[in-house]
Amino acid sequence: KYNFCEAVAILCVHKKLTCTPGRLVTMARAMISQKTAREYIDELADQLKKNLHAQEGIKVDEVVKGGSLGHGTVVIEKFDIDLVIYSQTLSGDGILEDGYDDWLDKLKRFVWKLPGTKKEGIHLTPHAVQFEFRGIDVDLLISPNWASLYQLFEYLKSVPPEDRYDFSVGASKWQVEFMKDQPNQVDTYILLCTSELIINVTLYLSKR
Repeated sequence: KYNFCEAVAILCVHKKLTCTPGRLVTMARAMISQKTAREYIDELADQLKKNLHAQEGIKVDEVVKGGSLGHGTVVIEKFDIDLVIYSQTLSGDGILEDGYDDWLDKLKRFVWKLPGTKKEGIHLTPHAVQFEFRGIDVDLLISPNWASLYQLFEYLKSVPPEDRYDFSVGASKWQVEFMKDQPNQVDTYILLCTSELIINVTLYLSKR
């Protein structure tokens, strides 16, 4: 299994590019940054687990990490993370009737007060709070705490087709488990494809 730096080095050889000292230094820094970023995300997840219930009345049963950082497909110095809160405070019927607005307002208020959150640029989408935490782009989402994927599937049978997308976040933890069960080559292919894109864009821009 290759990490991102190794994937870039392979593509440099394939495209007959020179792995300059500067490029190698950038790669080394990226590996260190990944470790630091994971520590920051663990810090954010811990804050949610410890304090969200007391401050905003949302019980946190589980926090699932998705996105490139959660899946292990990080690109150089560009991290993103999807944090999904599973909470028994929410119900499927409540989401179907009232949506996510009230819950997202509570999450926005909570993250605004955290040290490390960039106060400017906190943004609400229909399903997430988007913000920057210690330099990392975070999408914070919330879902009822489904006991199993089968329970979610059975519930969706009663949901009008046009509303089912609102519940897609509920499948996040099974998506993460699916990715973990894949052979190492899957992550390698994702990294290679990402590296290919970055190198091609860099070459294009350098010729302009």
